[in-house]
Amino acid sequence: MFDLLVGAQGVSQTPNIKYLAQRCGRKGAVEAQKVFPALPSPSELQATYDAALQSRRRDRGAAQSMVEAVMYALRSYGIDTFSRPNCQRMLGDLSDVQVEQVIKRLIGLHSQYPTTITDKLLRQLTRLLP
Repeated sequence: MFDLLVGAQGVSQTPNIKYLAQRCGRKGAVEAQKVFPALPSPSELQATYDAALQSRRRDRGAAQSMVEAVMYALRSYGIDTFSRPNCQRMLGDLSDVQVEQVIKRLIGLHSQYPTTITDKLLRQLTRLLP
């Protein structure tokens, strides 16, 4: 088993096994390889977590504070909101139901914010819906 972990530089290139070899010695790395034969890398774990979180947000929606932040950005900056990366991320976190609620609320606020809440903005928001 030790031979499987030893590579050109002495230790397997799997990041977690390499870390264990540094922290616990080669014996600890060999034991970890027996218990966890295919440890994912930290970047793989992060990608899996991000995908699960994104799926959960699309199903359940974002927090109400996120919805309020989107409302503030849309009524303050109008269509320019779509060019801001942070606002794009927040809009992407909203569920379809939340996007519909935002559109309805913006329609109600149109008379108070006529320069920023435009038909072009509302059309752009409806494109986010399936």
